[in-house]
Amino acid sequence: MLNNLARALIDLARYDEALARATRAYDKAVASGNPVVVMQSLFSRVIAHRLQGDLARAGTALREIEVRAATLWREGHPGLVALASEQGELAAARGDFDTAETRISHAFAAAEQSGDEYAIARALLRRATLALARRHGERARADAERALGMFEAAVGANGKSIMAGRAALSYARALLLLGRDDDARRAVTRAAGHFQIVGAGHPELREVNQLLAELGRPSH
Repeated sequence: MLNNLARALIDLARYDEALARATRAYDKAVASGNPVVVMQSLFSRVIAHRLQGDLARAGTALREIEVRAATLWREGHPGLVALASEQGELAAARGDFDTAETRISHAFAAAEQSGDEYAIARALLRRATLALARRHGERARADAERALGMFEAAVGANGKSIMAGRAALSYARALLLLGRDDDARRAVTRAAGHFQIVGAGHPELREVNQLLAELGRPSH
């Protein structure tokens, strides 16, 4: 439960609080000999540190996952997909886009092989984010649009989802790269709808509102 709370706090961009819960979860899991929660809490710490910009601590936690995974997980374990994804995310944050692309592509291939729609959508969004960082607009557009459709299908016509909001925001960024401002405006509006479930101070919602202000009214 502590780790579940940590992951929710990460989605709300409350990283210090998330790290406090994830560290408590880790300590309790180590003391009770629960390797599953040990790994889950380490992933939470990696993500929170990375999103805070503390790449050194994110790397330390990721290395512990790698060491533990070598003895805990065999080929095909879903945890290895998550590990490859986080290796790719951290490499991208460090500016090592070639390594990031290799690891994220590996994670995407494994997700597709598993047939897990949610894992595929998350992998697509990671690929889109990396393509945006490399300014590959069409590649980012295709992956973000597909991920958005999958996330929205998962929550239904009236559902709201942070992941769908992120996919819509990435889709909008890709459309802006391609010079398709009117389409980007519609995508940002979709993102705004999904981000209604987070607080007004959420950084992604602030970006959405800034983009909406910059894009203004549709052209005629």
